[in-house]
Amino acid sequence: MGSLICIQDPKNDYRFEVVDGQQRLTTLTLICAKLCQLISNVKVKADLQERILHEDPYADTPEEPRLQVRMKEYELFTNHVVMGKHANLPVKPTHTENLFINNFRVIGEYLADHDEATLIKFTRYLLRHVFIVFVRTEDFASSYRLFNVLNNRGTPLTDGDLIKNKLFGQAEVNRIPSSTVKQKWSQLEEIIGIENISYSYRVSRENI
Repeated sequence: MGSLICIQDPKNDYRFEVVDGQQRLTTLTLICAKLCQLISNVKVKADLQERILHEDPYADTPEEPRLQVRMKEYELFTNHVVMGKHANLPVKPTHTENLFINNFRVIGEYLADHDEATLIKFTRYLLRHVFIVFVRTEDFASSYRLFNVLNNRGTPLTDGDLIKNKLFGQAEVNRIPSSTVKQKWSQLEEIIGIENISYSYRVSRENI
């Protein structure tokens, strides 16, 4: 499934910031979460649950999703997708929250048409034969270079994706914390809307 480019968390050897591959990881999490809900086999269910939700029986800390999304979508992703609490849907979901909800529903409708034996067989195939090339970097500058090289093929990224990663690359060069870029980008999404960023950029570029 291509390359997954991550930045190593300097404070935790087991945590990584995903630079390229968020959509693939999110989709895989949605599939595993729905399989976990539909399969009744105790052992398979427990294995799937452990892959999407980390639980330390000896710690007092709450369960934590292995894949953590942005704070603005964290509650919905954790409760609705990972834990299957459908009562926690927001009244006015954001664009990204709508993607989570709709994609999770479509995946569920597809998988629900198959019996448990088929679902277990599919789960086994997914976990044993679907691979992602894991690429680890120590800083955003090197991850940005890899990102541009590896994405010069296949399905093109949106203008919004390219702009965002260009900003992160420039921030690294100018020693600006990536958290600042994240905050400003989040504010930009609130103003324009994530679904309109590429369109706005395209219109602006065409008018030059």
